[in-house]
Parts: sequence; structure tokens; C-alpha cells
Amino acid sequence: MKTIIHTSLIFFTALFLLSCKREQGGEQIKSICYQASELKPGDYYYSDGTWSDGGLREWTGDSIIVENPKPLPLSDKKVIGIVFQVDSNRIGDREKEFLKEIGISHPRGLAMAVECIDNGTAYAWAGWNRKIGPISETSMKECFLDIEGLAATERYENWYPAISAVINQNKKDSSTQHERTPWFVPSTGQWWDILQNLGGASILGTKWAQNETIRGDFFWNKQYDICDHLNFWMQGIPEGERNLFGSKYDHYWSSSEFNKFRQRYIGIINKEGYLYMDWNSKGYHHKIRCIVAF
Repeated sequence: MKTIIHTSLIFFTALFLLSCKREQGGEQIKSICYQASELKPGDYYYSDGTWSDGGLREWTGDSIIVENPKPLPLSDKKVIGIVFQVDSNRIGDREKEFLKEIGISHPRGLAMAVECIDNGTAYAWAGWNRKIGPISETSMKECFLDIEGLAATERYENWYPAISAVINQNKKDSSTQHERTPWFVPSTGQWWDILQNLGGASILGTKWAQNETIRGDFFWNKQYDICDHLNFWMQGIPEGERNLFGSKYDHYWSSSEFNKFRQRYIGIINKEGYLYMDWNSKGYHHKIRCIVAF
């Protein structure tokens, strides 16, 4: 049995192998279908480096179809992430290089942490007048194209408050780092894929957004219930082992610099439908939700 969920979850940047057609109101509708055994957005990613089906079966222009009941995580494993990207073209060069160093020649995907660093504690990024990255992410297109979160995270020194917190988390999780990278802060392009593929931010799937060269801070409206969509994929994970996105508002650092004074962050106002890819002073405090490549 399947349930149809009508959301704004329209575009996936990932590539899938199976397509199908079905009838709706006498009209043939083209959609993409998924098998339970196929790695895809929404799947559970475990501490032992394995994954299992999250229930996504089909998407059309305005809805996704998920198994009903939605598959639960495996009871003998600990979920640490939700898969959000399986298109190797959207996995960064440093992520691929790291995986190759540990014997994985073909990256499988990227997964978003189900828990925030230190249970959602907000950290300052760094000193406000220090520039680290070689590129400043100033245009919308540049934000979309920046998928080098691991390289960016590695560039920062451990005295940076946000980076120090990530390093400490990786030390705690070192025994469970199986066939994956350490945790790292997602770049703007990697947040882009999380918000588009799991959060249903349909504007991010448009050619306009991905190619727009306007520079500055970015604000999109009519992107409703992003936090609810993100939380949907964390169903079945025990309360003490996940941090849900805020029902009203939430905000997270990215690893992408705007300039030496400011850092990009993600802001979501859930029910009002507002999404920000804005910048703040590096001395501001935001939460950190990491990702891994595997």
C-alpha cells in the first residue's frame, strides 16, 4: 500500500535509473519510480556505514509517493543520517578524494546528520575579519555550484568555535566512522540539495535559480513547510537520537564564505514559506548540522 503526499517536493537533482508512466484522470502522467533496494533520497544511513529503505517510491510534478506505512529504521542499528544526494556530479572533489583514499572508488552519496552538533547549540563561526576560502560565494549561481563542503571545513583552524565543535564531534564518533568521511559543514550547494531534495524547496530546482548571477543575500518566498518536509524523513528515529527542524524557524551555518567579514547561513521560516541563503557576521551564532559523504 502506498500513500500520496502532496508537497512542493518537485525537483530532484539526483539521477535515477527507473522511470514509469501511469494514468491519472484519463491523462498519462510521467513520473520517476524507485525500488526499495535502490539508494535514494530519504533512505536511512547508519553508524556502521550501511543504509536501508526510507520509503520513497515515486514522484510526479506535484507529489511524492511513499510506502504506507513508511518503512522504519532497522531496530538493531543506529541512524546517523538521511541520504539527500546520490548524483556523483553533485559530490565535491575533496569528498571523492577522501573516499578514494579509504578504498571507495565510486562515491555512493551524501547524508544529512539527524542530530545537530551539541544538541543544537548555536556557535559563532570565527573572527569577523579573517578570510580563509579562495572564493567568495556572492551570486546565486555560485551558491548552487559550491559543493566543496569538506574542503572548506578542512581549511579552517580548530580555534574557530564552529569548527572546533565539529572536530570534537568527529573525535566522539571516530569509532563509528565506517567507509565514510568525517562530519563536515555543508557548503551552500550542499544545503541547496538538502533543501531541494528533502525539504521540498521547489524554487531551487529551477534553471533560473541555478543560473542567476545576481549577487548578495537571497530570499525566496512561497516555499512552505520546509521544516516539516525535512522532519518527515526522520520518522521512526528515537526522540533522543534526532534533532528535528524547528516548527516555526530554524537557522544553520554553511561552510561557504561571503567575504572576510561574513559567512553564508541558511534560514527557514516554516509556515510562512520563507527561505534565506543569507550572510551574517562571522561572530553571529547559528546551529550546525553536518553531513557525510560515503
